[in-house]
Amino acid sequence: MKAYYICLGWLMAGLAMAEDIPSGPEVGKAAPALEVSDLTGAHKGKKVDYVKVRKGEPTIYVLLGDDGWNRPTARYLRILDDSITKQNAGAYLVVVRLTEDKERAAMVLPRAHAALRLTSSAFTLYPGAATGPDDWSLNDRAFVTTVVCVKGKVAATFADQSLDEARAPAIFNALKKAMK
Repeated sequence: MKAYYICLGWLMAGLAMAEDIPSGPEVGKAAPALEVSDLTGAHKGKKVDYVKVRKGEPTIYVLLGDDGWNRPTARYLRILDDSITKQNAGAYLVVVRLTEDKERAAMVLPRAHAALRLTSSAFTLYPGAATGPDDWSLNDRAFVTTVVCVKGKVAATFADQSLDEARAPAIFNALKKAMK
């Protein structure tokens, strides 16, 4: 009987993890400003508003806090970058690290970017609170929020508490659909 309750507990925990978590700016609206410190991208060493700089080009933003910075997320970022590079549709991946420990993140992110051998992406650091920019409406229950933007508008948002490369096809389906 004890095993029954343990299994039931695991099932309930799994269902709780699978719930939809609203996180990110409203779909269909203009993407809000996103000023970050670019650590590895085209604007390396500068503070830049990537939404403004991308000028409506297809962009995937991945905003992740301390709980979202792990190996499964690294594999996810690698697959997104590989897919963007292969599609060569002008899309770009902007990874925004949200943390209180900005000095450590500024030291680690460029090394992680190089280790992952990413070519169509920038690792950036949000200079404000670890909760992220207010206009981006990030949910603190989501460890990783992925936002797909095309033509300056939010096309789709995805929020996850745990993540792996299995999420990537949904991101690219949303990107393809929005680019039509």
